[in-house]
Amino acid sequence: GGTLHIDEIGEMPENSQAALLRVLDSGTFRPLGSSGEIKADVRIIASTNRDIEGQAAVDRFRRDLFYRLCVCRIDLPPLRDRREDIPVLVNHFLESSESARRFHPRLGDAAINVLLAHDWPGNVRELFSRLERATLTAEGGTIEPMHLGLTPDSAAPGTSAQSALPREDLTLEELERWYTRMLLEREGGNITEVSRVLGVDPTTVRRKLKRWDQVATGVNRPNSLR
Repeated sequence: GGTLHIDEIGEMPENSQAALLRVLDSGTFRPLGSSGEIKADVRIIASTNRDIEGQAAVDRFRRDLFYRLCVCRIDLPPLRDRREDIPVLVNHFLESSESARRFHPRLGDAAINVLLAHDWPGNVRELFSRLERATLTAEGGTIEPMHLGLTPDSAAPGTSAQSALPREDLTLEELERWYTRMLLEREGGNITEVSRVLGVDPTTVRRKLKRWDQVATGVNRPNSLR
């Protein structure tokens, strides 16, 4: 009745792959040291950063296990291609991290700028690692780029002082609106390009822009655009 998450399944040894396949086919398993079978009704979620389908095609991963697992496939883009998730992930970290709950740090606008602009080769793990470091080094003060181990120089092209947040106490909704407006101005109003950076459909961007134009939130676009 529960869920079993198998992380990095691409690293699973072949003998373990065979054992997992038997469990999935039969719905039963035998614990170590036991002579009896146990019935298991669980949902399996398997994740990996490897090309499992490609590995299965060259017999480096069991094809039968791949097709048994690949019932509903979700391809998650790298963090740099879904930057709109960064505010949500930061908020999750601040709510769940022991050190964040102990020190109650504040994110300065310069820190948020570099978080949004960084390419994140280490994806979410790198983001959480840098936030943990910043929480400890800022010791309850304001988190700046130096606490993250990042600098404004590491920002992506097009990020400059004009991109600074209008204030530091933005809600997630306001931060998303500000960032989308900033991208829209940077890309010269090209909604298709903005949606590519955000990793969403252009109709989603248009729908949000229309809603934001109808509801005043008090957050300005860069250069006083509203």
